[in-house]
Amino acid sequence: MEQDLQMTRAIRDAVIGAQNHRLLAARQAFRMGATDMIALSQLFVQGTCRPGGFATRLQITSPSVTELVDRLQRAGLVDRTTVGA
Repeated sequence: MEQDLQMTRAIRDAVIGAQNHRLLAARQAFRMGATDMIALSQLFVQGTCRPGGFATRLQITSPSVTELVDRLQRAGLVDRTTVGA
């Protein structure tokens, strides 16, 4: 039982480490922060969404969604129809 628990923790740590490495590499390659990366991921998976729903999913405020969408739009990654504004 203890050996299984140790193996589970080792696998979890390896997966988290790999995810963190991919996020860091993507952030460096695309020069964007974690929230921007998560937002693009959400749009990729969920598709078009309303700003209120977007704020809820990302756990950020409505003004922060506006800033986020403005930033992504300036970078040419989204348009207002993608976010449903």
